[in-house]
Amino acid sequence: MEKITPKNYFQHKEFLSYHDIKNFQKCEFLYSEDKAGKVERVDRSYFLYGHAFDSLLTGDFSHNFVVGRDPKKSLEQLRTARLKAEESRKKYEGRTDKRSQEALAKSIVAIQESEAKEMALEDQTDKEAITDTVYAHVEASVQALDRQTLMSAFPRSAATNQQIITTKIAGKAVKGMLDYFHRENSIIADYKTTAQMKTFDPATYIGQLTWYRMLVREKFGIDCDCYLIVVDKETYTKHAKFVQISKETMDDHEQILLDAVERIKSAEAIGLYEPAAFENIHGCFNCDHYGNCPHTVQTEFEVI
Repeated sequence: MEKITPKNYFQHKEFLSYHDIKNFQKCEFLYSEDKAGKVERVDRSYFLYGHAFDSLLTGDFSHNFVVGRDPKKSLEQLRTARLKAEESRKKYEGRTDKRSQEALAKSIVAIQESEAKEMALEDQTDKEAITDTVYAHVEASVQALDRQTLMSAFPRSAATNQQIITTKIAGKAVKGMLDYFHRENSIIADYKTTAQMKTFDPATYIGQLTWYRMLVREKFGIDCDCYLIVVDKETYTKHAKFVQISKETMDDHEQILLDAVERIKSAEAIGLYEPAAFENIHGCFNCDHYGNCPHTVQTEFEVI
């Protein structure tokens, strides 16, 4: 089996993730369509900042991002220019007059230069482009976090970043990708960015950290302390915050996740997935995850 990496993590649908559980709780039909590969994962622009922040913290920034021009667009422009140069070469090949020979030489040089630049860009086309301004903004967030004395409790050099864990829970193959995992200190942490610290609700992430804790306990026999490490996106004054999710809180939430796993197993066994009820505001009536769903009740009609 292909090794699971951060880049192909979401492609390995044979494992159940916390993202899958959230989909199932929202709408069973959405879960089944996503598992079948029918729901395209759209990395919305507002995720870019958080992804860049995570990558800069974990040391993977250069693997995921390019600062400056989008390599995909640059590659397209180079290929267009090379095609024009090749047309020019064909036009002037065989001609003996001085002007044609000069034009032919220029087109050959242009083709060679374009090919060299294309080769240099080929390895960067899977990276995301980020502007100098946004990069400086993200870097300032990391610096704001590093200024916090509490960060000494989370030494990055001694931890595993983006740790992927696969195991079995209730007989089901499951997975998780942890931003920060310090095995010796029994610590799990997830990095979060938020528009404003005053609007950040840590309760939103209880399920996610509970899931990670369950995976680590099942895989390594370790009961971890779990934290959220949060930085806001304020332009001038950035704030950092550390939130610990108590084990008691996660113990209470664990049964919810186990029940969800059992419900997923039952649905998969009979092949029946119910669409979300009309009354469920997080389901059919307000689904922004699967716009082409045949069960949607969204309309363009408006009364004012």
